[in-house]
Amino acid sequence: AGRPVYAECGGFMYLAEAIQDPEGRWHPMVGWFPVQAIFPAAGLTLHYVRVRIEESCCLGPPGTEARGHEFHRSRMTAMPTDIARVLAIAEAPGDTWRPEGYRRGSVLATYVHQHFGSQPSLPMHFVAACLPVRCTQTGRRAREAKA
Repeated sequence: AGRPVYAECGGFMYLAEAIQDPEGRWHPMVGWFPVQAIFPAAGLTLHYVRVRIEESCCLGPPGTEARGHEFHRSRMTAMPTDIARVLAIAEAPGDTWRPEGYRRGSVLATYVHQHFGSQPSLPMHFVAACLPVRCTQTGRRAREAKA
């Protein structure tokens, strides 16, 4: 409990309530986010995006920018407004930033595949967010400090 979880694309779909396949059949998922992933018979989202952190999260502070891409055939139903939007994306310079990336508890999920090489601080922040939980829960912090 309380450990950071970061889910991209298929991980985001896994954390939804259910997935509807192109034949209309429903498949239950984890249900952490109150949305459903819908696979239409045709269609593909494929583009590069710029990503900006809007609220402090396990990937870093507000204002941090990176690059990524979206590559998916599904779409999500509308996310309820009480779920925090912590990322924003834009396809090209000058485009309007739109919400993407949702946080519920310690879980952050997005359709965007982050290019961590474009902003090396992202994985560093994620690891840093994970360490205090692990060390506090196992008591390793004190032992590691003595080593």
